[in-house]
Amino acid sequence: MAVVSDRKVLELQKTMLVIRRCPFCLKDTEQNAYYAHKPDLKVGATLDGKQFVLEYQGRMLFEWYGIAECKECGNAYVVQGSIPQINKDITGTTKPQIVRLAYTCCDFCLHEENGYTLANMLITLKSGKSLYLCERHAEQIKKEKGKRNSYDFLIPKVAAWNI
Repeated sequence: MAVVSDRKVLELQKTMLVIRRCPFCLKDTEQNAYYAHKPDLKVGATLDGKQFVLEYQGRMLFEWYGIAECKECGNAYVVQGSIPQINKDITGTTKPQIVRLAYTCCDFCLHEENGYTLANMLITLKSGKSLYLCERHAEQIKKEKGKRNSYDFLIPKVAAWNI
């Protein structure tokens, strides 16, 4: 798994403490949940001298995004879907806070195409390895899985990546 992160100042409104599956630790952890008002969600990265910018482009609720920050690893990420409290609890009162905004990258893009692409799907293989996939690779893998009825065809490929 490749993680790209950057320290960012975001306008946050704290909502509650939640227990969620952290996309970085890959276990259920305590996390602070926030609403972020019009956040700058761009994170830059460099791979072999080539610049990449990753930015979450998902669902925004009236200029607000849900953000969670893992207490275990310290990474903050955009919550895909929604935080349970939603708009009735957005007061509009925010406080600038420094967080380490992080994204997971597609393992196929990284290892086969030498590039960073935002991942939005996680699969775990029987070998115990976890793979993050971008939309394009997720679609390809789903089609192949449909033909073979499992993800086992990925195990040799992932073993060759030495991750």
